[in-house]
Amino acid sequence: MHWRSPDGKLKEMSCRVALVELGRRGVLHLPPARPAPPKRTRPEHVLESFQDEPAIQCALSQFGELTLVLINGSNTKASRQWNALMNQYNYLGSGPLCGAQLRYLIHRYRYYDEEEFGAVELGDVRLFTPHYESTVNRVAKENVALAVQDTTYLNYTAHPDTEGLGPIGNRNDDGAIGLVLHDTLAFNLEGTPLGLMNVQCWARAFAEAGREKRRPKELPIAEKESNKWLVSYRAVAAAQKRCPQTMLVSVGDREADVYELFHEALSDPQNPDLLIRANRDRLLNEGQEHLWDYVKMQSLRGTQHVQVPRQGQRHVRLSWRFALRKSRSSRRSLSRSWEN
Repeated sequence: MHWRSPDGKLKEMSCRVALVELGRRGVLHLPPARPAPPKRTRPEHVLESFQDEPAIQCALSQFGELTLVLINGSNTKASRQWNALMNQYNYLGSGPLCGAQLRYLIHRYRYYDEEEFGAVELGDVRLFTPHYESTVNRVAKENVALAVQDTTYLNYTAHPDTEGLGPIGNRNDDGAIGLVLHDTLAFNLEGTPLGLMNVQCWARAFAEAGREKRRPKELPIAEKESNKWLVSYRAVAAAQKRCPQTMLVSVGDREADVYELFHEALSDPQNPDLLIRANRDRLLNEGQEHLWDYVKMQSLRGTQHVQVPRQGQRHVRLSWRFALRKSRSSRRSLSRSWEN
């Protein structure tokens, strides 16, 4: 069939998967798999000096100077030390790894030339402070910067014994567990990433799953997951005050169409702008018109062709229509309107 990758190599794994699927469907009769030869493993030993060390619990700033050492090769002394530490202290063991498969050892020098090797748990939010600072410095060099926030899920369903996880996804009956991650990534107008401006990560409580959907109007915004949009926006607003010459625009998808977010944006004229994809056909202040019908009546201001790569290279045309209008609040507690 001559299946080859862009670099010219045969797609051996793709062929194996296709053959297994054809065999499962009864199209082909495959011979039984040959037993794999036993793996030759060499014993891994953790450094004795490390075994005698107690667990370290302190702020990252108390460590002193730390150095991350990238491990090159699988048959080096550093690689064997990393494997031994992971096998002894991490429930996932030493592999296989996902993604870029980068491995690091953490060095801390003390007593002149003695080295310590170890691993740390990155749980302190202050760990991101230097990165946030670098992001703000890069944003300050731009005339316009987009702060795009979105939510994803870290799926640990394959590790059911892991503690501190919760239900993930939009369905609570599929049994998926993991963590919820909401981050805000800054870009310039050319699409170059400038760095993270805010990261939120949490585990949903099993007992609370679906509570927000069952009683959406009874819960204050601070008790909803929707508050993640406000937390991110406040981080962008703090950066805006430090970058007065840069126009920051907080960008969100339809889930961000939350009245409290618009109310937050209007609380200070120096706050960043908002670009939110509309999800609710809100009632306008003037008459009984609704937002979507009103926008459809506006004259066409421009078009843009976009290619959707994962749908058969489908091409779509976006039409631009816009107008300035005030929308009514759907909440009695927030009677203030805003302009669209």
